[in-house]
Amino acid sequence: MAKSQLIKDIATNKITLEEGLQRLLVISYSLENESLQAWIASELNGYPDIKKLPGYRKKISNKIFYTGINGSYKVTNVPLPTNFIPEELRDVLEETCILDGVKSIEETIQTDSKVGRDLTDMAGFIYQKVGVTCVSIIQEYSISSYQKVISNVKNKLILILLDLEKAFGNLDNLDIDVEKISFPEITTLNSAIENRIYFDGTSEEI
Repeated sequence: MAKSQLIKDIATNKITLEEGLQRLLVISYSLENESLQAWIASELNGYPDIKKLPGYRKKISNKIFYTGINGSYKVTNVPLPTNFIPEELRDVLEETCILDGVKSIEETIQTDSKVGRDLTDMAGFIYQKVGVTCVSIIQEYSISSYQKVISNVKNKLILILLDLEKAFGNLDNLDIDVEKISFPEITTLNSAIENRIYFDGTSEEI
């Protein structure tokens, strides 16, 4: 069976990832798969809750830089040594994640913008621990991590569309006939789709 043009267009970047997700939203609506609908909406609009994040959006690669005074030296935007950070704060700093929608992520990649979070509030803790005065502390996220998020979403989108095409045929009219397959088959299909979304080779709650 010839592949749907929609799948080809996504695979070859002829349409945006945002548009591909919007089309999947229309195609899959009659499946009544709440997990899929929530995933599509969150990838389009951004995730409002860290607890709902899929694994591929967590533990983003990052580096921490600081500006301030170390002994008799003034330093500007240099890496902050891990041993400067109190142990009770290190776990918090490892909780890096990307909540933005795919369009915002793609714009960040295209402009090569620096992204991250301001950690200057922990300057007092660092001064108490090692005596270094920080006037700014920035945790900078890796752009390659943003690229990996986009790659994950794209791969999952294509695989879900392939699953739907296998079950219902060509998807280019943005419609599927759920009466074409039995209820048990729909249940199995929905379970497979949820697995596509949340499973990335490690244990991940659905």
